[in-house]
Amino acid sequence: MTLRLLSGRGCHPQETYRYFAPARLSAFHRQTILNCLFGDRWTSILVTDGQLAMLHCFTILPIQTSPYFDIDAWIGYAGPLFNDSSPPTHFVREAFSLYRNWCWQNDIVAEVIRFDPVLSNHDPFRQAEGIHLVEGRPIAYAPCHPDSDDGQLSRYTPACRRSIRAAKSRYELVRLDKCCSRERRLFFDLYHASLRRVGALRRWYFDREFADRVSSTPEVELWAAMTQVDGELRPISAILSVADERIGHSLLVANLDPRAYPGAHDYLTHGLIRSYAAAGREAVCLGGGGRNVPNDSLLRFKLRFCAGHVRRLIVGTSVHNPAACAWLTETAQAQAAVDARLQPTDDFLRDLTPYRWAARFARPDLNFVD
Repeated sequence: MTLRLLSGRGCHPQETYRYFAPARLSAFHRQTILNCLFGDRWTSILVTDGQLAMLHCFTILPIQTSPYFDIDAWIGYAGPLFNDSSPPTHFVREAFSLYRNWCWQNDIVAEVIRFDPVLSNHDPFRQAEGIHLVEGRPIAYAPCHPDSDDGQLSRYTPACRRSIRAAKSRYELVRLDKCCSRERRLFFDLYHASLRRVGALRRWYFDREFADRVSSTPEVELWAAMTQVDGELRPISAILSVADERIGHSLLVANLDPRAYPGAHDYLTHGLIRSYAAAGREAVCLGGGGRNVPNDSLLRFKLRFCAGHVRRLIVGTSVHNPAACAWLTETAQAQAAVDARLQPTDDFLRDLTPYRWAARFARPDLNFVD
C-alpha cells in the first residue's frame, strides 16, 4: 500500500474532489456547511491509496490546563466516509491506523464519532482496530411525500394532523430571507431567547460571526411560523435547516413559548417537510431526543411525523493516546466534578473521557450562559 494523508484547516485538502463529487457529499461532509457552523475551526483529513480514499471532518478541542486535545462530535452526523461503498478491509484498517497516528502526533487523546445513520458509514469499521462502535440514541426521519399535502399529513399521527390543521388558521409560514439582515435578526433574536428560556449550553450560541455566515451558505434555509404579538407580526417558532441531495435536516429550532402558541411548531415542521418534498428530498431528519432515556418527550414529539422511520445513531469511540488519556483521568480523579447538569447521559462518553467531567479539564463551551 502507498498511503498518503493530507490535511486541511477550514477546508478540504485540494485533492478531495478527485475522489468525492461535491454534490454527492452528505450535509455534514460539505465544506460550505462546515464553514457555516464552525468558521475555519474544523479539520479535514484525506487518506488515499491509488483510487481509494477516506475523508474525515471534525473539530479539535483543547483540554484546558493540559497540552492535549480531543474530538467530540456534538452536532450533525458525519464520520469517516469512503469513496467505495464496500472498501477493502485492509484499506479501512490501514487508513484509520494512519489517521490515528496523525492524531497521536498532534496530541489528540481521544475521539467521539457520530456516524451518519442514513449512509451507515460505520459498517466498514466493524472489522477495524482502534475503534469501538456503540449503538446510540434513535434518530427520527420524516419521509417526504412529493405528491400532496394530504398525502404528507397521512403519514403523521392523528393528533399531529389535528394540531396542524388547527394551526393553519392561526399562523403564517414564512421562508425568511437569510440575506436580509433584518430577517436574519428575526430568527436569531428568537433563537437566543429560546436558548435562554431552556437554559442551553454555551456552545449552542455558536460565535458572533455565525449569523453572517448563514447568509452566504447555499444549503441553509430559515423558516418561521409568524403571528401577531403586541400588534406586530413576529416569529414564534423557527427552524434553521440544511440539506444535501437526499436529506434535509432540521438543525436548529427556536420557540417563543410552545404553551402560549399551540401547534405552531407542528405546523412549521410540516411546512419544512413539504418544502423539502417539493425539492425532491427523500426525508427530513428531525434528530433525536434530549436525553438517551425511554419515553424522552422531545423524541416523542418528533416521532409523530415519522411513520415509524427511525434509525439508530452509531457512535464510534477511539483512544488515540492511551498513556495521555490515563494521565488525564488519574489527574482528574482528585478534582471536584463540574455542574451536575453537565454529566453525560451516555455511559460510553463518561467511560471514554472521564477527565472532561472534572473542573480542571472541563470544556468552556459546556458552561451555562447566565
